[in-house]
Amino acid sequence: MGSDTQVRLYYLFRAFSSAFFYRAFLVFYYQARGLSFAQMGLLQSVFSASVILFEVPTGLWADRVGRRKIMGLGVLIMSIASGAYWFATDFWIFVILESLLALGLTLTSGADAAFIYDHLKKQGRAEAYAEVEARASAAKYLMLSISGVAGGALAMYDVRYLFPASAAVMFTGFIIARLMRHGLRYPGSRESGPIPRDDGQPQSITVGFIWAVAYSAVVSILLRAGDTVIQPVLHAHGVTYMRMGLAVGIGSLAASAGAYFLSSRLSNRRFRDPIVWMLPVTLSIGYLLLPFGPPILMLALLSLHYSAHGLHSPITKTLLNAEINHSSVRATLLSTENAFKRFILAMVMPAVGFFMDSYGVEGGVLFCALLGILGTSLLFLLRVSERKRIA
Repeated sequence: MGSDTQVRLYYLFRAFSSAFFYRAFLVFYYQARGLSFAQMGLLQSVFSASVILFEVPTGLWADRVGRRKIMGLGVLIMSIASGAYWFATDFWIFVILESLLALGLTLTSGADAAFIYDHLKKQGRAEAYAEVEARASAAKYLMLSISGVAGGALAMYDVRYLFPASAAVMFTGFIIARLMRHGLRYPGSRESGPIPRDDGQPQSITVGFIWAVAYSAVVSILLRAGDTVIQPVLHAHGVTYMRMGLAVGIGSLAASAGAYFLSSRLSNRRFRDPIVWMLPVTLSIGYLLLPFGPPILMLALLSLHYSAHGLHSPITKTLLNAEINHSSVRATLLSTENAFKRFILAMVMPAVGFFMDSYGVEGGVLFCALLGILGTSLLFLLRVSERKRIA
């Protein structure tokens, strides 16, 4: 297979491994099973804690056993876990399934980005990574757009139908992974291929890497919290599943277009910096406006929220990869970043659920707005401090 075929398969893998038809409606399935918002927050903590437990070991495993194999195994586990949601009946079953989904995610996260980055590096095209990653995110969010609309239609009949639909489509991602070539070989790895040349400098944790990790954590909190709090606000105002699905579809389609648009601009700092700051600021303002708007504004904010998902991955992965100069530890460091991000989520999400149970869905939304304001302010102060020290 030529390099172009390899990249195309990567786009397809990212798309089909992201076919979560139930993503926008899981909170309603939890409610139908009698879970409180606090329990939903705990489930997100379980997911995040499981990611922390699995992330670094699976990153090391990917660096040694092979990224392609690990990516395929991860999407297979997510497919099985998604289908099993059909049979879930109580909180502890959900705990097991969330842990399995986390395991599947950690097997793909870090490994997929490292796989394609080093593939491009082997071809002498490492500078094309930002473009490829942005287009991969575009493919992913195009699938999520289709999943959102189809999920809304299926949910009108029965929310349970969303789980076998997700499992079937994600299994296609496993087949695609099997079609990809073996990746690169590092000391102790079982995969074939030459070791790419690094820049000769020892790997160190730079200030830029730390800032990128903090940025990823702040934006992830705002995105993950929204997956729990926004839909109940719309439901309380009489918005149907179908309209929510359409809003999610429109937002994900915008995310796909936005990610594709970024593909040629992330390498340019003049364009990148405003986009970087746009995400946390816009999400925070959206939370402030959400409880006070009419349903049409709420649907627009839901679309905006899901469009922001598409910008997050190419931005943060570009920022992080730019600070990693040794390919042999790339998947490990990317996995470490994800583990830290999940640790913060595990601490915050139960508090979001508590506020929703205690003060209503509007209270949870305003709490998220406060988190956004505080997190963005912290990022700004860190950036100012860094630049003063450099000067």
